[in-house]
Amino acid sequence: ADEKRPDLLIQKGLATASLVYAQGQLIFISSDRHRVSCQASLAKAVSEHAINRIAIANPKTAPYGLAAKQTLQNLGLWEKVKSKLVMGENILQTYQFFSTGSVSSGFIARSLVIHVPVNTYCQWSVPQKLYQPVRQKMVVLKDSATKPAVKSFVNYIKSAAARKIIKNNGYTVYN
Repeated sequence: ADEKRPDLLIQKGLATASLVYAQGQLIFISSDRHRVSCQASLAKAVSEHAINRIAIANPKTAPYGLAAKQTLQNLGLWEKVKSKLVMGENILQTYQFFSTGSVSSGFIARSLVIHVPVNTYCQWSVPQKLYQPVRQKMVVLKDSATKPAVKSFVNYIKSAAARKIIKNNGYTVYN
């Protein structure tokens, strides 16, 4: 879910071609869907100490966690919520904390809830200006570059059909 790790494979000579094919969207979700908006509920709940715990992925290892931290920093809320953070090892575990009721709010990838009925939670699409883009990048491993199936898959990812699937699952697509 980032560019760093694919780029490391290229630097180490293990991969050749790379392609940014999508960009993830960070959202804030809350089980309190009765508030005016999730954005308002985030700021208000933090200032009123109404949020006990907020789930985010680990910012040191997970791109969406870094995006969540950058968002909270840019909103001036990081210091206020640091002690309330519950960190998942990855974005899927972070969503699991929310979906099981372990936490009532969190920052997750839009792609994880794109097909969940929106009336079951409050959602705020975090503006892109608040965090660095979470670009999805693929590489072709050096030892596999000449295999027909790999070439076919790379061509498929570039196709209109694949871009439609990617977009329908909560990502911004690249041409």
